[in-house]
Amino acid sequence: MMPLSAVLASTYGPHPHQRYDLFVPQGRTPQVLVACIHGGGWTAGRPDDLRLLALLLAEQGYAVACIGYRLLNDGARHGQDLCDDVSHGVERAVEEAAVLGASGRSVLLMGSGAGSLPALVAARQLSKTGRLPVRGVVACGVHPTQEPWDHCAPATARLLEQFAGGQRHLLNPMELDVHGFPTVLLVHGDSDPEIPAKQVTRLHTRLIEAGESSTLAILSGLGHQVLEHPSDRGGKLALERILPFLAEHAHEPDEERLFAGSQA
Repeated sequence: MMPLSAVLASTYGPHPHQRYDLFVPQGRTPQVLVACIHGGGWTAGRPDDLRLLALLLAEQGYAVACIGYRLLNDGARHGQDLCDDVSHGVERAVEEAAVLGASGRSVLLMGSGAGSLPALVAARQLSKTGRLPVRGVVACGVHPTQEPWDHCAPATARLLEQFAGGQRHLLNPMELDVHGFPTVLLVHGDSDPEIPAKQVTRLHTRLIEAGESSTLAILSGLGHQVLEHPSDRGGKLALERILPFLAEHAHEPDEERLFAGSQA
């Protein structure tokens, strides 16, 4: 087993949910931090839900952080609060990863379920402001808008409306300017009981039509929020697509290839 340095429940703000877990393999110098964003419908979940995934990725040589954020029923007013938390938590984790031996200043965000939406939005906001170079985004089980879908449960529709708040245009990947968006891997199950696969197909189409890099993997029999169980069938299916994406993008490129929003 690869030796790891670990920091658990490190805080980046005063709220109890504003914390992260960090794992950095020793004997290597990981260049890009993989920041994992947990699901839970924006009303549940915590960073250690993705600890097994983080340990698996750290064993592969990646520096990994599991980022917590305030929830809509506990400290957050709307989705911008969640996205701000993700951005701030990622920035702090990158700084601490450098202390533990990571060598780069780039990040790749990976969202599970409801965590995929703040991962996508935070990736765009971090890049556009030039705060951190974002090497890519993995969204597994994402609903890429705050609009309800056909047969959407009323409780879910209310959460979507609360997430949007008065800033829908800033939090909706289907409305954001996607030109210069970091490369994206979208993983979705055709058996997802919560979000229809056609929703993520819309985002993939929008990115491709804008000339951006997007890969869509609709996996047979895959359900929702599978990254929390990486050793189960669903988790293994998702990782078969995710690990090659990380191998390609979770490294520092030549300086002139780094995406910075100020150049977009």
